[in-house]
Amino acid sequence: MRRIKINSKITTMPHKGRHSRGYLPHIDSSGITQFITLRLFDAVPTQLIERWKEELAQTSEFSEDSEERKRQLVRRIARFEDRGHGECFFLEPTVSRFAAQTLIQDLENVGNWVIMPNHIHFLFRPAPEPSLGLQIKNLKGKTARGANKLLNRRGTFWFPDYFDRMIRDEEHLRKTRYYIEQNPVKAGLVPRAEDWQFSSAYNRE
Repeated sequence: MRRIKINSKITTMPHKGRHSRGYLPHIDSSGITQFITLRLFDAVPTQLIERWKEELAQTSEFSEDSEERKRQLVRRIARFEDRGHGECFFLEPTVSRFAAQTLIQDLENVGNWVIMPNHIHFLFRPAPEPSLGLQIKNLKGKTARGANKLLNRRGTFWFPDYFDRMIRDEEHLRKTRYYIEQNPVKAGLVPRAEDWQFSSAYNRE
């Protein structure tokens, strides 16, 4: 539950559950382990995502709310971002270090994680309050302000939305952990997951 103030009185607001803000579907709930992805503002152009959504919508084998259609969209986005498009602010070690520290210190129950050149993946079990959306908003705000200061820049830092996927079971959790830590290897950045400094694999070693 999220506490808000109305006419000087404290009340609560529940998590939103399953919802969308126009880009990607979300499940805003506490106590459920989620796979979260945050992308830099120029990692994947919004226009390209909209074009992919239109292409998938025209494929008759996918219904409007089918899980396979959502998975296809996520796969296209992941392949594109792994090619290192955009300014890739996280190639600056001080920015990646700050983002990693903020992620671990400001969020409770963070599992496997990786800071890629233009995006971040992590596993996260949200606390009961505030809502998942607000926790992510606070994290993005703090990292954006700190990173912009380190880069001596102003302006938009993050893509306006974020991606989350609820972890269904132990097998899904195992595969997601592997995907997160192997992302630098898959992107051709290092030969082993343990070689990528800004990740749970490296820090575990």
